[in-house]
Amino acid sequence: MIWDIVVFALQSVLVFIVSTALFDALHWTLHKWEGSCFKLLRTFSSWHWVHHKFLGLDMQINPAYAKQNIWFHILPEYLTGMAGTLIFSVVFPGHLSPRSRPSAPSCW
Repeated sequence: MIWDIVVFALQSVLVFIVSTALFDALHWTLHKWEGSCFKLLRTFSSWHWVHHKFLGLDMQINPAYAKQNIWFHILPEYLTGMAGTLIFSVVFPGHLSPRSRPSAPSCW
């Protein structure tokens, strides 16, 4: 029981660190693609810039970009997160399964 908690905690820390590093690398890459000679990469970069137009450096929201931010930033970010979760569920198969979580007492 204690060992399961320790393993779960270590896996969670590892997932957090790797996810953060991958997010930072992807963010940096999207900025670098702005000047790419490939139109598809520039398109991905332009989608990311919608978010920067929506939420400026002064951390003020520009409502004119609200709908575009949903389609070009929030949705791709969500799908990327789901893909990452799927990958980690393959790497740590018991991490997300219901049997790895403690069950509720039978009197509930």
